[in-house]
Amino acid sequence: MTKNGKSCWYLLKYATVQSNFREVGMPINDQADKNDRSSPISNRMRIEFQEQNEFICIFKKNYKIAYASPSLCHYFRHKPEKIIGKNFLDSIFKNEGRAIDHQLSKLTAHNPILTVECRLHNSENQPVWQKWTFWAVFGGTGRFKEFRAIGRDISQRRKAEDELQYAKDLYQSIVEDQMELVTRYQPDCTVTFVNESYCNHFNEKRRKIIGSTFLHHMSAEDQQQLFQFIETATPENNLFSRIQHETREDGETIWVEWRRRALFDPSGKIREIQSIGRDITDLKKAEAALRSSEEALRKKNEALERKNTALIEVLEQIEHQKNQIKRDVTANIDELLFPILEQMAMRDVKSNREDIDLLKRSLNNLTTSFGRKITRKRLKLSPREIQISNMVKQGLTSKEIASVLKISVHTVGRHRHSIRKKINITHKDRNLNTYLQSL
Repeated sequence: MTKNGKSCWYLLKYATVQSNFREVGMPINDQADKNDRSSPISNRMRIEFQEQNEFICIFKKNYKIAYASPSLCHYFRHKPEKIIGKNFLDSIFKNEGRAIDHQLSKLTAHNPILTVECRLHNSENQPVWQKWTFWAVFGGTGRFKEFRAIGRDISQRRKAEDELQYAKDLYQSIVEDQMELVTRYQPDCTVTFVNESYCNHFNEKRRKIIGSTFLHHMSAEDQQQLFQFIETATPENNLFSRIQHETREDGETIWVEWRRRALFDPSGKIREIQSIGRDITDLKKAEAALRSSEEALRKKNEALERKNTALIEVLEQIEHQKNQIKRDVTANIDELLFPILEQMAMRDVKSNREDIDLLKRSLNNLTTSFGRKITRKRLKLSPREIQISNMVKQGLTSKEIASVLKISVHTVGRHRHSIRKKINITHKDRNLNTYLQSL
């Protein structure tokens, strides 16, 4: 726990110090060296941590190595005598080596420490990462003496960091490329992140959105639903979906389907809410248009049904009128014409009675369909043939027909043959009278 109350993590490494070392310590000023005036570094400062994992190195201002710890020798797979005397910066990448040289040159007695992370080539000439902390040692007069450095391999950490950064970049690119609206915000609805689709959707700049709230886009009911979710969400029940209509800056009303997820810290407290939205305005418009079309179609169907009902009523009325006309014609013939014809038959001479009988039979058939069928244009019957067909239907013989029409029996037979041919019963065993009765 730090002074400001924030939590932090420390990596502590412990090493067992064996009793077989001859001297412990890395003095960084002349005071520590007063009792050791021998010129060789090995006599002035002898360090042997056989189980020390960190690399320990001492070099002069020209970067010539004067001391290399066993762990450093083991790392580069060289004996100490092969490392001693080499330039410390030779194995470091050139650009980074020049940067370290420049930074070391600025160290002073009051600011003697520098920590860097750099790349260099290992014993297999493979690039690796190391972290070094340098101490610039100055004498009592402030004159520079040497650099003492402790380092360790951080390749695994840097690889993990690179992979983490790649994952973050990949996640960022996926989120930014999403067609859906993506946003994160704190429990008080202060926005901490939006993707490009969100900005385009509301036609606002990212810098204007971050740090502000989005509540002005929402209705009072939708705001109430959101705050209720934030208050009641738990790590086990952290999802909430809702379709809501929102108002953009230009005043246009839009529909968005939101899926919200509450993100919790280890203590179970909501840290952020992530929302993914899908603009369904076009879908809502299509649904409204469909409902409107269905309503218009329903009204048209109802109107059509009413028209059909009215048409049925009209047809029934017409049929009723037809039947009434038929009854009227029949009644008129029976009650008015037949009595007159009977009186004429009683007064007329015998020669006219055949005509009167024929007229009566024709009147009896006045309401049948025979006249319409026998006069069809496709039959192409002549007026005389139509007249003879009616007489045949009434049961008159050829001799009776000839007598009535004042023509010869032969002529009647020729007309009968023509009629049979035109109604297509020639060479068929069908009686002309029977066929005409069926019409």
